[in-house]
Amino acid sequence: MRILFISHTMPGVFGPLAEYFAAQSGNDVVFAAEYSRRSLELPGVRRLRVRKTRERRAATVSGGRREDAARELQRAFLRGDAMHESLLRLRDDGFDPDIIVTSSGMGVSMLTREVFPGNFLAAYLDWVAVPRDLCAGETPYQRAVQLLTQSKLVVDADYLFTLSQGQRQQYPPFIADHIDILPPCVDTLFFSPAAARPFEHEGQVYSRSGEVLVFSVRSADFPRNAPLWAAMHMLLMQRPQAHIFLLCGGRNVWAALLPGWEALPECSRSRIHLLDFIDDDSYRDLLCAASLFAMLEPPSPFFSCMLEAMSCGAALVLPASGILREVLTHEGCACLCEGSSLEDMTAAVLGLLEQPARLRAMQQEGRALMEKNYCRQQHLPVQAELLLNAWRRWCSRKND
Repeated sequence: MRILFISHTMPGVFGPLAEYFAAQSGNDVVFAAEYSRRSLELPGVRRLRVRKTRERRAATVSGGRREDAARELQRAFLRGDAMHESLLRLRDDGFDPDIIVTSSGMGVSMLTREVFPGNFLAAYLDWVAVPRDLCAGETPYQRAVQLLTQSKLVVDADYLFTLSQGQRQQYPPFIADHIDILPPCVDTLFFSPAAARPFEHEGQVYSRSGEVLVFSVRSADFPRNAPLWAAMHMLLMQRPQAHIFLLCGGRNVWAALLPGWEALPECSRSRIHLLDFIDDDSYRDLLCAASLFAMLEPPSPFFSCMLEAMSCGAALVLPASGILREVLTHEGCACLCEGSSLEDMTAAVLGLLEQPARLRAMQQEGRALMEKNYCRQQHLPVQAELLLNAWRRWCSRKND
């Protein structure tokens, strides 16, 4: 069986499923993505490289909500065009997939059906559908762009799925009735304090007892549009033993952060660490050493790093949304910040650090939740069978 996965990033949400299918005898699995963790390899999975879109080509106007939304829509078309080029090469090389599994977000699969018109297409619906569940800091303009790019896949797809009941219920009944739920999962054996080594960076060993704080920065726009360094400086002043690791979402994010970091005094630079890339083992070791893991930007309903951090026993701090409340099930598992500003997030981090008993309970409950509801070893075979059953039904209808 030939299976093609399409996403903006690799491994992302599809990584475990791609690896699972690749481990089955006779399967040929290809993963098309613009970005991936450097030197990442999924056993048995072939990577189809996609031309990186030059965001500066789209960033013609900025500064207003409508202008930012227009820029994001243009980026989506650039991503779709780049993926279209790669898929044409793949098709011309003779790869004819039995199953295509694609993300509907960010425009990456906007033209997939045009390349593979007669193949089974399963679309993951990344975004919820109603404006009342906007993430902190998200505007109606941005939500409209997300839904515009997603709606093309709703029309094109043979099978729709999302990751939670809450997401499915956001859609009108005539769509929701045709959406399956394939919950995300995490490798709780690998992302585990029991499997971790001491985390070493630039000759220094860090552990949870020394107050390691990890912040995820995924967008190159973020450091230009937010008083990041003032917030980090305030954290260091309040927590004199803390070390901050900024986990960048790509080389472009690291490059955007670097000038601000270089302008810091030496006393701050020695305690704020920019991480462009670390291998999977070191990434796991960092999460296990972290007291907490904070996402500074509004997350989509599921980022794999969110589950990985909780599986490693790091307390989670992130902007609130209704879908995240469904995932995290109760407030003891994470700190959901109602405000969207850096000041709000910094205050939430400081408040949690000043309550060590609550922090320890959150670390333990997050790990327990991952083992109970999101264990890869338990849930991945079920997800794979749901997808295969949908493909079998489609084949049966096609042959009738």
